[in-house]
Amino acid sequence: MQKDFHFDVIYVLARYAEFSHEDAFTIAYSSQYVDDATHGGFIYFSNAPSYYHMRSVTCTDNKEFYENLDEAVNNHTWLPFHFVPGNNPGSFAGTEYEYRARMICRPNSEIAQKMVAECINNGNKSLHRLGITLHSYADTWAHQGFAGVVSPLNVLRDIFDSESGNSFLKIVSPLDDIADRLISANMNRFPLGHLTALHCPDIPYLEWEYIDREGNSSGRVHNIERFMDAVSNIWIVLKRYQASDVNGNIPVIPDYVYNAFKDSFLRFAHYNADKRHELWQQALSEDWFGFGKINIPYISSGPGSWKSIALGKDDIRHTPNEVFEMSNEFMKSDWKQFHDSVMAHIDFMLNVLLPENGVTLK
Repeated sequence: MQKDFHFDVIYVLARYAEFSHEDAFTIAYSSQYVDDATHGGFIYFSNAPSYYHMRSVTCTDNKEFYENLDEAVNNHTWLPFHFVPGNNPGSFAGTEYEYRARMICRPNSEIAQKMVAECINNGNKSLHRLGITLHSYADTWAHQGFAGVVSPLNVLRDIFDSESGNSFLKIVSPLDDIADRLISANMNRFPLGHLTALHCPDIPYLEWEYIDREGNSSGRVHNIERFMDAVSNIWIVLKRYQASDVNGNIPVIPDYVYNAFKDSFLRFAHYNADKRHELWQQALSEDWFGFGKINIPYISSGPGSWKSIALGKDDIRHTPNEVFEMSNEFMKSDWKQFHDSVMAHIDFMLNVLLPENGVTLK
């Protein structure tokens, strides 16, 4: 999923679930920032000890693409945050591919549900942790059938748009940027996640088909059905979080809320993620959802971003000799709370949840 879901949909859904504007924004920003927190390591201060943080995503640009071939890197980014292992080898049980098949992401899997339960039950409940968890949880629908490791099981072929009959390259043409062109060139050489399908799993309204790794036809895939199932289940998570009850008996999502999202997915039909985000933002500014006219631009870096505010500097170069002044606000900043939650999420996923469920990482 992309910014229109991880930020805009999550914000609107949280508001419908009766979170305040401020809390909904914190949840939504944290959810989307999982896709933008590409840097980790030490932050050095001249007047305080250093702060260590970990990233939640690996760069796929021209300079750093090959980091994604490092299994240890994938284990700390793609698996816990974007491709939660479904732990179901399916037809590959007992074969040489069983280990890789256990890594394949499954929608609303048992492991994904346990991940959500940990967030709800966490004694130090954090909206930042909730946003991170919702990102990982939502991606189990969009990324189903793919694993967050380099694996031949991720290879698909003959992908096309069911509606137009166009090949998948035409679906995403022109490709968004240099990063996409690089991905396109390397997708079959290094089948990580859904590279072989490019953005097809992430486009909310797309109907598409493909031939899977075993030579079987997928039949028509209706992304909107997957996305709406994600919306319905995230609604339950938000209400259970409010109630501090992981098993709370929550009424299903109201019809008017369900229809608002389904209508928006269809109305904001555009292949480019930035354009879809722009349309959601316009809808919020015009009070389409009944919360009043709201302007909540998402700023991932530079002036106005969480990181810039936390470190008191607009231009952050990420060089080894870059030193900051720690202010009194840093310790309670959204950026630090986000990264504290990233560390907690990684620790739980890799050192507790996956091992307890028999998913060992090589």
